[in-house]
Amino acid sequence: MVIRQKLMVTFILFSVCAMTLVLTPKRAYSLDTPEQVKSVFLYNFTNFVAWPVALNTVQVCIYGDEKITGILGFIANQMETSQINIRVREMHTPKVHQKCNVAYIGKKEESKLKEFLESVEGKKILSVSDIENFTKKGGVIGFVTRYNKIKLQINPNMVKKSSLKISSRLLMLAEIVK
Repeated sequence: MVIRQKLMVTFILFSVCAMTLVLTPKRAYSLDTPEQVKSVFLYNFTNFVAWPVALNTVQVCIYGDEKITGILGFIANQMETSQINIRVREMHTPKVHQKCNVAYIGKKEESKLKEFLESVEGKKILSVSDIENFTKKGGVIGFVTRYNKIKLQINPNMVKKSSLKISSRLLMLAEIVK
């Protein structure tokens, strides 16, 4: 009788584990798209960037990339119990609102880059993009793809002009661009 109960418990545990593996979507464990990777980076930047004034809520404003807006919004909603609340806002113009702490412009809006950069210039805003040579053009953090991996570029001069401080741990991961 005892052996039969142990076998039954083992079978039930095995069944639960198997069903969990089958029913759990693959996307829950992997970052399959560049947009997912960039969204996770944007979310995590808030842990490695210090603004001149302590923030309880970080406003992340996205212009020109609906996929990142959706993914980052989902991540922020799932992580509401973290130390800093993150609010994602979709922008409909390249002019960055003064309440934004992080501003991202997508590659498809490259023609509006000059207006975007002018609107963040000298403000305490972390500007981020996947536009080619973004950091050389005046942005703070750029996403670049090398060997099918997304890498970071950081322009320390623009960090300083934005009155931000970036953790040495994040700087170690990035290519420094001047």
